[in-house]
Amino acid sequence: MRRIIWTHERRKDLYTKVIKEVGAFSTWTGARAPLSKKEKYDALLWDLSDQFRRETGEIISPAAVEQQIDWAITKQKEMKDQSHVRNFILNKAAALEVGFLSTADLPGYMHVRPE
Repeated sequence: MRRIIWTHERRKDLYTKVIKEVGAFSTWTGARAPLSKKEKYDALLWDLSDQFRRETGEIISPAAVEQQIDWAITKQKEMKDQSHVRNFILNKAAALEVGFLSTADLPGYMHVRPE
């Protein structure tokens, strides 16, 4: 059975640490990163990837951590498949729960293309 790396608790931990180190998404000056704290953000991605690697025993790159954040902050309204919808929903849920996002950061609607 395949082990789930990105659990809800791990995502909540991710977004809680992002808030602590570089602030909630609403305070960021860039679309994908807090430009005024870019060096700190990049170091945080490395720290989180190392933490999650130790916790899971899996190779988790800083880019993989950033990809989870990208799913939370995307404004994308159309998804090409259900795996994208799943990542979108799970990351937004964790980010909302800990306060990284607010409901104002959510799109008004979504469209899923049939496969």
